[in-house]
Amino acid sequence: MPIRFLNPWAGLTTLLAIPIILLYMLRLRRRPVSVPSLLLWEAAARDRHANRPWQKLRRNWLLALQLLVLLALTLALARPALPAPMAVHGQAILLLDVSASMQAAHPDGGTRFEAAVRELHDVAATLSPADTVTLITVEARPRLWLRGGDARALRQALDEIAPTDGPANWQAAAALAAGSAAGEEVTTLLVTDAAISAPIPALPGDVRVLPVGGEQANVGVVAFSLRRHDGGWTAFVRLHNAGPATSREVTLTADGSVVAHRALDLPAEEDVALTFADVPVTAWAEVQLNAAPPTQDAFRLDDRAWVAFSANQAASVLLVTPGNRFLQQALRSLPGTELATTDTLPEGDLAASAPGL
Repeated sequence: MPIRFLNPWAGLTTLLAIPIILLYMLRLRRRPVSVPSLLLWEAAARDRHANRPWQKLRRNWLLALQLLVLLALTLALARPALPAPMAVHGQAILLLDVSASMQAAHPDGGTRFEAAVRELHDVAATLSPADTVTLITVEARPRLWLRGGDARALRQALDEIAPTDGPANWQAAAALAAGSAAGEEVTTLLVTDAAISAPIPALPGDVRVLPVGGEQANVGVVAFSLRRHDGGWTAFVRLHNAGPATSREVTLTADGSVVAHRALDLPAEEDVALTFADVPVTAWAEVQLNAAPPTQDAFRLDDRAWVAFSANQAASVLLVTPGNRFLQQALRSLPGTELATTDTLPEGDLAASAPGL
């Protein structure tokens, strides 16, 4: 495994070697003294010649020692570390995040989910025969994949798991983990990209977090809707740029045909709203961002959004009220709504009072 530095900025202290070397290159100032002979002062004369600026330095053990001390100080400040897999013992409860955000690109290649699986394979290598493993995938409906298994069973389960396109239900996963805990020596390991909007409930045992991924550039569709006006439809799209300023192209499709194509300049860390008027749609509409390299878009799942409906089928609403003008206006303002009102419940067939209900 490659050595990593926890404080790489400490490498700037090596620049102190420049003034140290310059001190040995500066010319020394000596006081002139008259002597009867120079025979015994030849070594001093050679030393004076070597101390002239920009001359080649002589071998000096004191200089080498000072540079070594500076190097040792730099390494100590940089805090070199050798990565090692996280080791768990006893009963290990593994919560693997398989939500949609785990499909985002990982800086080391592949996806965050693939990086999480690699990390858990390393954890499996640290298990002893006496250790037991419980594996739970955190998704919309958490799933118990393994309970009381060993390292071999854990590897087999990891090869069968795939990420999902839905959210992560951490509340249900925490409840499932609490029900699976047994004994005193319990370690709960969370493997996630930390894309969590709500606090995680209390988990059993010694809780550890194994993060994967991190903040990366991404542009996604965060809102898409259609609204009727004057007999037509208007599409509203909102994009969010979670990275530096970039340029993207947006394509709007209605019933399988491209109706609009627009190029945009997206500011860094901001939302951009778009409006497409007079959209000829009868069944479904789709908005899509153009493909971009992983350095500009780490998450491809939010590059498309759909709206499906049937504009030819109006909703029929029967309002039973002695008189409520505000509620009637609110119901009539709903797109594609046919409103029928009555002050009493009809006798017999209810549908007869509201055709098409």
